[in-house]
Amino acid sequence: MDQLALIALGQWAGFSLDDIRSMFLPSGEPYIDRQLLSAKADELDTMVKRLKAMSNGLRHAAACPAESHAQCPSFQRLLKAAADGALERQQRRSAQPVVGLRRPRA
Repeated sequence: MDQLALIALGQWAGFSLDDIRSMFLPSGEPYIDRQLLSAKADELDTMVKRLKAMSNGLRHAAACPAESHAQCPSFQRLLKAAADGALERQQRRSAQPVVGLRRPRA
């Protein structure tokens, strides 16, 4: 397996450099943790859902017949969801220790 291709794929999928480094044994051979892949896929699925909801909300706001966005219940829900998401991300960052999956040593 081409190392550069695997690194590029990992970056494209949004893996951190530490995650990508953990995909290789010290010998340079690939060692890809399936749990890490599954967790990233779950993360991407969540992101796709969030982006789709955002896209739908923006399209609604662009075509909303309300006189002002402040009067549009759909736009207000979009604002609340964005604010709630920002608060959740901030709380997760400050409350959770960073734990990474480690590869076995060769």
